[in-house]
Amino acid sequence: MKEEERKKKKEEEMKEEQKKKEEKLKKEEAELKKKNDVIMKEEERKKKEEEEMKEEQKKKEEKLKKEEAELKKKNDVMMTEEERKKKKAEEMKKEQKETEEKALKAEVVREKEQEGKKKEEKTSEKRKNIIETENINKRQKLYMLDTTDETTVNVEELVEVEAKIQELRRMRRTLVAERTECTAYHEGGYLYEIQTFLRK
Repeated sequence: MKEEERKKKKEEEMKEEQKKKEEKLKKEEAELKKKNDVIMKEEERKKKEEEEMKEEQKKKEEKLKKEEAELKKKNDVMMTEEERKKKKAEEMKKEQKETEEKALKAEVVREKEQEGKKKEEKTSEKRKNIIETENINKRQKLYMLDTTDETTVNVEELVEVEAKIQELRRMRRTLVAERTECTAYHEGGYLYEIQTFLRK
């Protein structure tokens, strides 16, 4: 009997706890609904205000257009044929001047772009020649090393190669200063470079 009473009591406690949870959830849902209703009302109010402002703006624009049309009509009546021709000639002259200025600016931009392109091509060709010279020297060095005794070291040749390496390093620093990105790597005993030219 005690076990059954204990189970019964536990079930009642669980039911009570479940009931409390459900009541809490209902309360939270009611609060959320209330908040949502407030938000919806605020949004509707804002929407209504926006519509009223748009309508008011539309009326103002229509009024301005009407006033402009009336002023234009009065101006046309007051203006003589000669004055209209003079005004039209001045407007055409102004448009012609603006067109010429735009064309001149476009020509200046094109010339600058061409100058930049020529400079990039010149720099690219210079670097290409340096790399080709370095590769030729390396091939000659490898050929000489292959055709001579392994224990023989050509000191003059090593000095010359080191000087060329230093020259390449100086050239690379110069090119970097000219906003030229270069990535060098060795493969198979040869020097390769990936170059990317940046527009100033």
